[in-house]
Parts: sequence; structure tokens; C-alpha cells
Amino acid sequence: MVTESLSHADVAKQLSEATGRSIAYIDIAPEVYQQELQTAEWDKPSIDSMLGLFNAVRAGTNSDTDVTDTVEALLGRPGIRFRQYAEDFAADFGSTV
Repeated sequence: MVTESLSHADVAKQLSEATGRSIAYIDIAPEVYQQELQTAEWDKPSIDSMLGLFNAVRAGTNSDTDVTDTVEALLGRPGIRFRQYAEDFAADFGSTV
């Protein structure tokens, strides 16, 4: 149920443009993320759960990439694009523009 399909890099680029800040998507290895969670003293079941989600997102199996008109059908108007959302809420992201 999305109005457009964007990569993580696309989202970072659009946020950068909206906020005037340099925002980059950095793809980290699962082992690095696991170490960060352990350093933050997460318990093993929580780490395992988060790593499962992390790996699904990285593999693209936990995202809805089919662009549909569901939002328009539900709201009675077209959904907004991510760029519009980023521009509308740039101040909440710490805009420098």
C-alpha cells in the first residue's frame, strides 16, 4: 500500500534535499549491527528479533513495493509522495534550509 517505491538511498537523498543536510544511507553488515545491540546491552531474544527484521529489510522481503491506489481509495484523495512528506516535515528533521 505505497504511492511510490523508493530505495533507502532514494529516501536519504530526498531527506537531504528537503533539509539542506547531508543524509546518507549506510548499509552495515548484520554482524556490526548485532555487536551494536550487544554493546547497548540488549537481551538475546530482542537481538534475535531485531536481526530478523534487519535482515528482512536488507533483503527487501519486508517491504511493500507494489504501487497501488489503496491510499486514494481509503482517503478519497491521492497519497502524497515521500518528497512532499520530507518537505512538509523538514523542520522536524532538523532542517537547515
